[in-house]
Amino acid sequence: MKLDGFIYAGDFYNAFYNGREFVFGDGDGVIFDGFTDKLDVIAYEVTYGVVEGFKKLPFSDDNGGVHVNSGIPNRAFHLAATKIGGYAWEGAGPIWYRALSSGKLRTNGKAKFKDFADLTIENAGVHMDKIREAWELVGYPFPEKRNKL
Repeated sequence: MKLDGFIYAGDFYNAFYNGREFVFGDGDGVIFDGFTDKLDVIAYEVTYGVVEGFKKLPFSDDNGGVHVNSGIPNRAFHLAATKIGGYAWEGAGPIWYRALSSGKLRTNGKAKFKDFADLTIENAGVHMDKIREAWELVGYPFPEKRNKL
């Protein structure tokens, strides 16, 4: 999978993925350092390319549209990674990746949090209990009706 990235030379104080390429600003040296100095910033943006590239999930072209509803699975990932321990790219990361790349997640805009949670649990192997616990901490199993939360 090819992902293009560019380091922006100039006064650009952000990083983004627009559905075609990654752009990393230089920062201002006061509030923001260069955005390629931090692995978490790079990983955060690359995640958009992976999600879009492997699952063809809808991507909004407004530099941040995919943030809508991302807090719940992001929190579940953090909790799962913490419960598993070690490096996230060796524990929770491959589980989330296998769930995304399994071909089982609906890409027609009809996927629900529970669908993705179920796939991560299904792909968790020896970490199944820890993954389930992480999802339970963010409300799994999710009710069909929002007013039941």
